[in-house]
Amino acid sequence: MPQGSESLTPPQAPRALGTAGIILLAHGGTPPWEDEVLKLKRALKGAYPTAVAFGMADSHTIQQAIDELSKENVNRLIVVPLFVCSHSSIIEHTRYVLGLRSNPSTELMRDLRRMERAGHAHSISMERIRTRLPLVLTPALDSHPLAAEIILDRAKALSREPGRETLFLIGHGPVSESDNRRWLDVMSRLGKGINALARRRNLQPFKKIISGTLRDDAPAAVKERARGLLRAQLRAAGKTSRVIVVPCLIARGGVESHIGEALKGLPYLWSGETFAPHPNLERWVMEMAREAERSESRRRDDPASADFQDAAPPAEKL
Repeated sequence: MPQGSESLTPPQAPRALGTAGIILLAHGGTPPWEDEVLKLKRALKGAYPTAVAFGMADSHTIQQAIDELSKENVNRLIVVPLFVCSHSSIIEHTRYVLGLRSNPSTELMRDLRRMERAGHAHSISMERIRTRLPLVLTPALDSHPLAAEIILDRAKALSREPGRETLFLIGHGPVSESDNRRWLDVMSRLGKGINALARRRNLQPFKKIISGTLRDDAPAAVKERARGLLRAQLRAAGKTSRVIVVPCLIARGGVESHIGEALKGLPYLWSGETFAPHPNLERWVMEMAREAERSESRRRDDPASADFQDAAPPAEKL
């Protein structure tokens, strides 16, 4: 078990407010990447019926997950995006597919055109899901304390003197400039959380924590600027400290090698370990599900007190 995780309470079955089912939304990738998600699904099923929907806001796979959970007699759905950051045009379009917004994401349509020009063609679903079950969409990992603990565990395995080291967090990143600024803000908060956690454990915090994004799906000019910025950040940090690079990625599956290509020839410490596998990932999904259930309970008492975005899908789609 990774160091530090013993202080956390192992996941246990929640006190039921009825039978909720979890849908894990995952981008999908290579077989090893998807295997990590399926392992997480199996770990969760002892507490909640759980299904996985791979794809980019794919209404077909989401519908399959809903149909799978319907056979287990769930009475509501908790949709958890297994994404690094909530600021995503894919997540926004997922809201449309789930019936949580009235119009498709125009930003995703723009991003897809940019991705196609960059050689990353993707199709997108315009169909909406069909279900009579109420559902809620939770946030992504963002700067959650359990995510901070995973990154701290990864960094500590490479660290010798944190006070003389810079921790460099690198994420895949979005296509649009506005979302990229939001990503960097979230990653900055994650970095602050990592050093705060170190102090709470009576550990020496890192000298500095910086962050950047690869933006691998963006047009060539944007992608090259992003890579140039990552290299400049690494060179600057390396002048005054040893640099540890940790990828902010859900699982191994190819993108981590692109980070290595972007930083080729520069000195830094690296293991390539991602968020998964780590017991905190299961704990985080459980926490999201429990908070969704607590939110439901509060909303029954006060209908104005919704914490997550939730709704029954539009009547015409039932």
